[in-house]
Amino acid sequence: MQELPYILKDTAAGISPVSLKDAFFNERRTIFLYGQINQESAQSVLMELEYLDEMSHDDITILIHSPGGSASDGLILYDAIQRAQSKIITVCTGLAASMASILFVSGDHRIIYPHGEILIHDPLIPETGGSALSLSRTTDRLLTLREEMAKIYESHTGLSKKKILAMTEKETIMNAEEAVQLHFADEILQ
Repeated sequence: MQELPYILKDTAAGISPVSLKDAFFNERRTIFLYGQINQESAQSVLMELEYLDEMSHDDITILIHSPGGSASDGLILYDAIQRAQSKIITVCTGLAASMASILFVSGDHRIIYPHGEILIHDPLIPETGGSALSLSRTTDRLLTLREEMAKIYESHTGLSKKKILAMTEKETIMNAEEAVQLHFADEILQ
């Protein structure tokens, strides 16, 4: 993993190097969700979100560039975003795909970069194998998750559940303009 750049800050201990990520977190109340959504990244974002929301109810910005990942880990973050008392501004800086698109649309204000993309699709089978009954339970869980995700998209975009399910069934990629037209984003960053 590439090391993040540092800047020099005047602190009580003198001039100290501070990572840019820490500077954005402390001074701009900005959280980065870059890369795969998994247990580790969800735990990190959850702790940062809870901490900032506890410190004050000023706006919190979540910058997103992610191919998605674990539904269960992503839904933990979705619930935390919905529970936050601070206004949550989500920003798609590149790609918000799959579970990352759920997190992007959950923001109180959603901004997409001009070349950003949103990708939505039906839930995928995490692993294959096992008995017929095991596969049947997995299928049932995926269909339930499909309905849950459609409800989330519906509540944040205003599109009908039928329209959402048609979009996720065929895997839909939206550029910035399309994301705004379909109410997945509120504005394109100028």
